[in-house]
Amino acid sequence: MWVFSRAGFFSAVEKGNKKGQEVCVRARVLEDFDRMRKLYYPEMGLVERSQNTDYPYRIYLSHDAWARVMAAMSKDINYANFKSMVAQEQGYDRAHLYGGVWEVMYGAERKLAPKPKAKAKKLTKEEADDLRFFFEGDK
Repeated sequence: MWVFSRAGFFSAVEKGNKKGQEVCVRARVLEDFDRMRKLYYPEMGLVERSQNTDYPYRIYLSHDAWARVMAAMSKDINYANFKSMVAQEQGYDRAHLYGGVWEVMYGAERKLAPKPKAKAKKLTKEEADDLRFFFEGDK
């Protein structure tokens, strides 16, 4: 799960030795965990650093603790425009990066949405008679 929040960007997965018991929450920027601790999860333990992974920072917490963090993030929504809030609180560089994600996902409307089905054409009497003849023959 990817989470873009007031605290930062996180990727939450089930990974490690305690599958089914813990969530591994990863971040690319250490300050995101600092904001998470300050805003939503003051009891956060140490942040682990790894140099051989695509997310250099990670924490492990129970599913219930992660659910509480997510609930707190949800209750903290008090803005009309997410990207503007990010620019104000975390800077324009980050808002610009998030805008790039928004732009890519904007393409989902065209690429992933089901294609509308063609509307059935109403047949004229002559076309209906032709079809009837085709299926039923000359009775």
